[in-house]
Amino acid sequence: MKKKLIIFFVVLLIIGFVVDFFSNFSIYIKAGRLQPITYVTLKWGNSYNEVGLEGPYEDFWYEGPATFDVDKEGNVYIVDQLHNRIIEVDKNSNIIDSIDISKIISENDLDARYGPIKLIIGNKCLFLLHFYSYTLPPVDPYSPPGGYGSRYVSVITKDKIVKIDIQKLLGNPVDVYMDRLNDNSIVLTPSIPPEDKANWEGPKAVIVNRNGEVRIVNNLVNGSFDGITPFASLIYDEDKETHFYRNVKIQVKDPKTDKNIFASGLIQNGELIDIFGLQFNGNKSALMYQTESSYNKENDTITTHIVIFTLSPKEEEHYIMVVGKDERKDMLPPPFSYRSDFVLGQDGFFYTMVYKKDELHIQKFVPEETQTEYYYRSLKF
Repeated sequence: MKKKLIIFFVVLLIIGFVVDFFSNFSIYIKAGRLQPITYVTLKWGNSYNEVGLEGPYEDFWYEGPATFDVDKEGNVYIVDQLHNRIIEVDKNSNIIDSIDISKIISENDLDARYGPIKLIIGNKCLFLLHFYSYTLPPVDPYSPPGGYGSRYVSVITKDKIVKIDIQKLLGNPVDVYMDRLNDNSIVLTPSIPPEDKANWEGPKAVIVNRNGEVRIVNNLVNGSFDGITPFASLIYDEDKETHFYRNVKIQVKDPKTDKNIFASGLIQNGELIDIFGLQFNGNKSALMYQTESSYNKENDTITTHIVIFTLSPKEEEHYIMVVGKDERKDMLPPPFSYRSDFVLGQDGFFYTMVYKKDELHIQKFVPEETQTEYYYRSLKF
């Protein structure tokens, strides 16, 4: 009887090892070419049901809606900068709500301007990262707070706006990034040039909750900003001359154990890549980038890479999107700039914003509606 029990427990251990191996060391890979589909459209104009657009300016740039986010139900929140509001748009392209954000601008300085950088939907609030300028024309973008380069986060509700000088709290870095921590909080991290990182004495991050309360983070816990929430991070070699990246990997650690929950394979091993940003949204993270060979001069096309990682079940999705003359014919110039403004929505889908000649388009990436190749691969971390 004792021998049978020992054999039984040994079998259980083997099964547990096999399950753990395939749970932690195997990833289902999807790969293919992916083109977005039109999801929401809004006419250019100045009425309630339209969004503002001005231009062209120098180099044929246009000024209009700058950032957006998508909630769990698929509703799109867009910063209509020229009308000083944030609009909520449903799946049928109807504006169902509008929030006035004109109080972001100082009433005592008629020349003051703000520039939206990133919008994140919270629980009964919105978080807006923006720069704020007290002086026109703009001064050096790397100037201290009070100049064109100041970074603020505004916590926006129907009743009030709480504006926080986040760049000052972080110790005046070159730039500031904002990511979702959970439904009630966001985390803001400093951007520091490689040559300055060794001497950087500022905080690692600042956490802001929906009440506008601030928490300074001086040390991360196994990659986590709050010691509880796992967070995706980039592991890479940085080219100091171009600030482009080589040998990029995505890593997510368990804050309690310091073990990898997820680690990707190498992305574009050896080739320089220009990363437009890493987004982490609970169970998913997304990366969008272009390589040094993305632009094909002969065909006048540009290739953008999209990589989406799912923690549970573990899955990688690698897609390429090719934009050529046919895709650009109805776009306002510059033709490729919009590709860097992307969102991993709370509904788990990937979105981007496109300026068309007559309308603003929010485009959605739906892998099931594109031709893809599926295969299974084991990765040893």
